[in-house]
Amino acid sequence: VEVEEKVLVREALLLLSNVSGSLFVLDTTSGSYRMVHPVQLSHVSPATLDHMVARLLSAANDVTRIDRFIDNVLSHTESVGMCVGAFADSLAILLDSYRQRLAGKNLRVETLLELEAMIRNDLRRPA
Repeated sequence: VEVEEKVLVREALLLLSNVSGSLFVLDTTSGSYRMVHPVQLSHVSPATLDHMVARLLSAANDVTRIDRFIDNVLSHTESVGMCVGAFADSLAILLDSYRQRLAGKNLRVETLLELEAMIRNDLRRPA
């Protein structure tokens, strides 16, 4: 199915925000995000697009795993200890900052390359 890049970018932003959309959904069996059906962009080769989508899915699934870790630690604070609890709190703050950036009104991302560059830069930058 051929889609416009802006549609794919919008769906990728939802994915990275841990929200299922029309192109990416959370598979309840595996607990990981997956693409509903393959898509095509008129100006991007299928191999390049597959690689970019795989990287987006990997990032979204990493964030989902970190969320699960945080939830697990914070729901068992008595048994995990203060250091692990503080680590989970710090991760939660970083993820909140990341999600605020993705949802920001001033976010100007029109291509998958811009989105990928933004994610790479945000993950390298200290909060």
